[in-house]
Amino acid sequence: MSKNKIKTTLYLLAAFIGWRTVIQIISLLSLDRLQTLPDIAYEFYNPNPWINNLPEWLMPFAKWDSGWYLSIAKQGYFYITGSASNVVFFPLYPLLLKIISWFTNNHILLAGIIISHLSLFGAIYFLYKLTKIDFDEETSWRSVFYLLLFPTSFYLISVYTESLFLFLTILTFYLARKNKWWLAGISGLFASLTKPWGAAIIIPLAIEYLEQKNFSWQKIKADILSLCLLPLGTFVYMLFLKIKFGSFWLFAAGQKIWHLDTAFNPLFALQKYWQNIFLTISDNLPYQSAISIDFAFFGSMLLLSLVIFAKLRKSYGIYALLATLIPAFSGILVSMSRYVLVVFPLFILLAVWGKNKIINFIIMTLFATLLSFFLTLFVHDYWVA
Repeated sequence: MSKNKIKTTLYLLAAFIGWRTVIQIISLLSLDRLQTLPDIAYEFYNPNPWINNLPEWLMPFAKWDSGWYLSIAKQGYFYITGSASNVVFFPLYPLLLKIISWFTNNHILLAGIIISHLSLFGAIYFLYKLTKIDFDEETSWRSVFYLLLFPTSFYLISVYTESLFLFLTILTFYLARKNKWWLAGISGLFASLTKPWGAAIIIPLAIEYLEQKNFSWQKIKADILSLCLLPLGTFVYMLFLKIKFGSFWLFAAGQKIWHLDTAFNPLFALQKYWQNIFLTISDNLPYQSAISIDFAFFGSMLLLSLVIFAKLRKSYGIYALLATLIPAFSGILVSMSRYVLVVFPLFILLAVWGKNKIINFIIMTLFATLLSFFLTLFVHDYWVA
């Protein structure tokens, strides 16, 4: 490894450790000093039914979905008709939980904390390198800082799949940009084993491939077959569900218990949220505030996806659009502020805009303020995303 690469890695590590330290300080201070009332926005969600014997300083970062991954790592998959079941969660993250737990004295949640931290560092490392393909070093650094300061970035060190999926997705695009298509296909395969819509990465990657060939059919080579690897992870999991439970699509059917359904019409979600926010008088203002935040993140990301398509690369824009729209196919926008974490082209676009000092100040101030606010809510068991 060259001196420049070592220097860059050390700087990224320092930025990561500094950010992680600030996150820890905010979470501990807010827990020690703030006495909050129970959350009534999503009071039907129990944040901590699963948690066991985590060190106190790590407790805030394992709740809600963390327990489902824990259940898969401990017991395997189960499906109960009409009840919440863990088949909706894809297998790579819980598989890694199981493997890493062999080295953590069978402490699975601690293994999850380790996986998420390592994945996040991998994500910022390759985000820096990916951005630097097209832009200067300052822009590359800003993309990393904006990711770390994003309002819900604390999910990237929690026992959730966001950091792993973000790392694998950025790595896939980086390898594709470096014309290492078979490696990109393998990385994409793992991404499609991590989240339900990971297989959709084949669409922007196919566009990236054709864009590199100037959309000339004569320039297409055998490495285009590497794209077939991208959805393979999802197909493997679907085959597992078919063999074990008798249905390829059980992961989608299982979401209905959480009021998620494959409506295949994001406009339905938009119409419903617009009506609930602007045309309905509610006696639950915290819930009204929560859905307004989800709506704002969705609308903003939808518009920015079009800008990414126009100003950056077509493949980046298509990926951003898919990552924004696919969650809305469920008919609701809940957790949208977390879902957009994996839209890495957003941070590249903002980094380009951030060359202007005023815009950079606005982004940094807005993100840091919202991050502190959301993190405080999260560690007090308020539903954020």
